[in-house]
Order: sequence, then C-alpha cells, then structure tokens
Amino acid sequence: MRNVCGREEELKLLKKLLNANEAQLLAVYGRRRVGKTYLIENFFQDKGVFFRFTGMKGATLKEHLLIFQKDMSKQLVIDKKVPSFRNWLEAFFYLGDILKPLDCTKKIILFFDELPWIATRKSGFLKALEHFWNHTFSKNQ
Repeated sequence: MRNVCGREEELKLLKKLLNANEAQLLAVYGRRRVGKTYLIENFFQDKGVFFRFTGMKGATLKEHLLIFQKDMSKQLVIDKKVPSFRNWLEAFFYLGDILKPLDCTKKIILFFDELPWIATRKSGFLKALEHFWNHTFSKNQ
C-alpha cells in the first residue's frame, strides 16, 4: 500500500476489519475530496478478491445496472458472459453465485463507492443489499 499520511487510526481499524474471522460491513462517509476512496482502494485492493462499483451522479437505475454488469465482467474472473440485470435483486443474486465458488482462503472485498448516487429512493439498492448482507454475504468469512 502506498503511504497515507494522517490516517493511522483509520488504517488500524481497516486492519482489524480485514483480520476479523467473520464478515464485516463498513460505511465510510464524510466530506467530498478528502481521500476516503483513495484510502479504501489502496488498503484493500491487494488483500483478496476486490470488487469496486462506483455510482455515477444522475445515472438511472438502468445505467447503474449496466455499469455494475460491466464492472463484474472486467474485475471478477468469470468464464461466462455476465447477463444484464433488471433490478438490484437480480444483480446481487448473480454476484452471490459468482462469489460462492471462489477460493475461501481469500477475503472478498466489495466496495460500493458514491453510494448516495446508487441508492436513490426508487432504486431498490439498499433493500437488495440488506437482503444479501443478511442472507448471503454476512455468512461468509
């Protein structure tokens, strides 16, 4: 990891989360342009299976699902074509199926950046994420 100045406490917390025996959920929030994304990406990107999805300001649900589909194709080693998704439930079901057979000795890091742009009122994102955290993701180590 590249040097990050003035983030010793945050790095300690990230190390603790990474070394935990059970699944962890972390929300990082704060002012824009202070290095949150840089910190998370640089700390976790070489620590296991790392998947990053970044919301796009003003994007529709359909556009976000397309970006999610393309990001899965590019970032996760998948030997088949990633289908298009009609909603976040379909997207998370597919993501869960992709992650299930992965090497369980590696940590799986899912990084959702710019969440307020993704989780709009009618998107269904938070409802789908909550379902999959409670029934799939939190069951993994």
